[in-house]
Amino acid sequence: MKRIILGDNAEVLPTLPEGFARLIYIDPPFNTGEPQKRERIRVVATDGAGDRGGFGGRRYEVSKVESGSYEDDFGDFEAFLMPRIQLALRCLTPDGSLFVHLDYREVHYIKVALDRLLGRKHFKNEIIWAYDFGGRSRNRWPSKHDTILWYTKDPNDYVFHFDEMDRIPYMAPGLVSKEKAKRGKTPTDVWWHTIVPTAGREKTGYPTQKPLGILNRVIKVHSSPGDVVLDFFAGSGTTAEAAIRHDRGFVLIDSNPEAVRVAATRLARFEPECIGFELPPPPPPPLPLPVPSLPPPLPSSPSFVADTAVLESTPEPSGPELSTPEPSTPEPSSPEPSTPEPSTPEICAEVPPIGPGVPEICPEVEGPLPVPIHVEPVEPVSSLHDFTFPSE
Repeated sequence: MKRIILGDNAEVLPTLPEGFARLIYIDPPFNTGEPQKRERIRVVATDGAGDRGGFGGRRYEVSKVESGSYEDDFGDFEAFLMPRIQLALRCLTPDGSLFVHLDYREVHYIKVALDRLLGRKHFKNEIIWAYDFGGRSRNRWPSKHDTILWYTKDPNDYVFHFDEMDRIPYMAPGLVSKEKAKRGKTPTDVWWHTIVPTAGREKTGYPTQKPLGILNRVIKVHSSPGDVVLDFFAGSGTTAEAAIRHDRGFVLIDSNPEAVRVAATRLARFEPECIGFELPPPPPPPLPLPVPSLPPPLPSSPSFVADTAVLESTPEPSGPELSTPEPSTPEPSSPEPSTPEPSTPEICAEVPPIGPGVPEICPEVEGPLPVPIHVEPVEPVSSLHDFTFPSE
């Protein structure tokens, strides 16, 4: 199942099958009180004055690129989020898990609300995703972490593949054996992971995009190959990409047309089913470059010279035709009798043969064109010290 749905999750969730998802991960709005929008720019090299300078005196034109955004201001965030989570719980398998990704603004209120909804025994972990990137406040401790709440539908029966954890380096490898240091240790409930790099391949330009590394860890440990993962605040589709990379299916829901467009474009190679919108057509492939055609091989003929002998001199043309003079001094040491030159079309010695054993023909001349070749004797070199290098 690979499905992307455009619509209000409060309306779409009741239409989904019951108990089809082994894992629910959501990254809802954080109720920051401001519209979430990430400014993007396009930089193009120019020969003119340009807006910005670069290395080597280069100049660049800068233009703004349209970016997706959404409102992130809720008077009662709990009243907005909790009914949607309750609707989604029916989609979980009996051994399924729920992950809710928030930050310091609302996580405490939602934690209490989830305890009331599911029961405190169903709460398993408060995972801290810590990162060290971006600006730093000068009037308070900079906020550099998010919180992920993990609940299970059944507190005694849930999916947890311990061996699927990715290992991390020891902070003090000298305190453990070499085998342990090489293997690494399993993560705790504090996950150090950078945000999506500004110029990284993951970057889609969608605001609040989460890194694949976080979703890879959640999906590998808390679901199995062949399972389906549900994300009803889909955003740019990171959950789906992590799921499909590990042989899981996915169902994404988002009410923002820009979000589903970004997700569908990102996941187009996996051919997802798009509901409520159409997948943008792929860009046309570039036109192939023309390949120059070679002339067809010439037919073999007894008048062709298949094995060209090395000639000693090049005569000057005396008329419309070229001819090869006889050697002034015969070679008595030659064991073979001299063979008269055939009156055939010219062989171009400067052009490599087109086919094996077939030389190129110059149609402008009729006589063979001699090629002078002079080879200097080379003295053997006994060692590297026999070489002399010219001074600069």
